Amino acid sequence: MRFQSVNYFGSKKAPRTLWAHVCSSPELMTLQKKRSKHCQALGIKIESRRFRPNLTLARLNRTSFADLARSLEALYLAQADPFWIDSFQLFSSKLHPNGAVYRVAHNFSQRGFTQ
Repeated sequence: MRFQSVNYFGSKKAPRTLWAHVCSSPELMTLQKKRSKHCQALGIKIESRRFRPNLTLARLNRTSFADLARSLEALYLAQADPFWIDSFQLFSSKLHPNGAVYRVAHNFSQRGFTQ
């Protein structure tokens, strides 16, 4: 996996989410197509917009843009070489007044990628 850029959702005054744009690869696109077919078979509606791989890095709460800019600069300076992913977790979140509550919805291993 290789990251193309790091950005944020929200406004400069109130950034909400820090995320990384993941570079597309044949392996990632194959995984996405397989997951979409699997979800469709389960009756889950698939979004019509183009798939743009990304990774949520942090949910921001009362973070100033200056703090965010420093974090983005540090991430830029610490760019790593591409790395291999052999497992990952899919999380679901529920919004509550005090913030989101996350739970692991599913664990995927390299063996499970081929299903």
